[in-house]
Amino acid sequence: MIASESLFIAVASWATIVFILVSNVENMILVTAISERPSPELEAKALLQTEWWSNEYNSSSPCKWPGVTCNHAGRATDIVLRFYEHEMYNRRREFGKFNFSSFPNLARLSLVGLGLVGHIPAEISTLSKLTHLDLSANELTGQLTLSLTSLPWLKIILI
Repeated sequence: MIASESLFIAVASWATIVFILVSNVENMILVTAISERPSPELEAKALLQTEWWSNEYNSSSPCKWPGVTCNHAGRATDIVLRFYEHEMYNRRREFGKFNFSSFPNLARLSLVGLGLVGHIPAEISTLSKLTHLDLSANELTGQLTLSLTSLPWLKIILI
């Protein structure tokens, strides 16, 4: 009887220690995620990395850039570029250079005829507010990722 009580106390103590450690790790992850939230400056940097804009658009806020619409907080909600409006329409660009995690407020992504090549990355499903995706007149290959089913309101145009 005493051995089973000791075993119970040892297991309960071990479970308590594990619970405390896991709780602390979860809190550290949450604090890190909150402190590393994308900002307008990070959005601008991520957009420049796509090479869809020339370096003349190097301001800290992309809200004044052609094709970018922002909300009242200065965060990109729409990115709408068309080859006939854009200075880089004859270049080939990798769609995979787009950093989806930098745009938590993006609702519309329309990149018509920009010469995008490659596949549509699964990370696109992290754009939880995305309702409109137009990638028509590009040279994208591969299949659509099943992760897009997590965006039930998404309208997709690929032709």
